[in-house]
Amino acid sequence: RIAFTVRNLNDLPTPETGRATYYDERTPGLSIRVTATGAKSFSFVRWANGRMVRVTLGSWPSTTTAKARSEALK
Repeated sequence: RIAFTVRNLNDLPTPETGRATYYDERTPGLSIRVTATGAKSFSFVRWANGRMVRVTLGSWPSTTTAKARSEALK
């Protein structure tokens, strides 16, 4: 878990392969995924009927942290 600040999100390392997922320390279920190509996108993760459900909220930086948190709380 990390604080989703502009600086922290800009400084996230790019994985060599696949994706890396980081969770917000402030908003439960909010995460950002970083791909090997450097793309970053916000998503919301929750459990429903024993299965994980992931909803993509938008890409960083066109979707702000405040907007992603607001969408995650809906």
